[in-house]
Amino acid sequence: MELVFKLIPTTLFQVVAILESIMDDETIAVDPALVTSIVVSAGIAAMSVTYMSTINDADPEMRGNIPIFYGFLPTTGKRFIAMRVGVALLSFEVS
Repeated sequence: MELVFKLIPTTLFQVVAILESIMDDETIAVDPALVTSIVVSAGIAAMSVTYMSTINDADPEMRGNIPIFYGFLPTTGKRFIAMRVGVALLSFEVS
């Protein structure tokens, strides 16, 4: 719930504030602290989504109840690492 009602709206609010400040001024000087804040917020949202997806997908009960939806992540090895990085990158892009 915190992801939906706090992290994502806060990140969007920060992006809109920066875009409005750029549109108001003719210079494109953005405070590095603001950019860092957005990157951190988006990264935390991405890692939260990745973690929730991984936990639900690796759960044998969830795989048994809804096999068509859960079970796309390998549970061990290099394929697990590759899929975890891929899910994180996709989550980061959506955030």
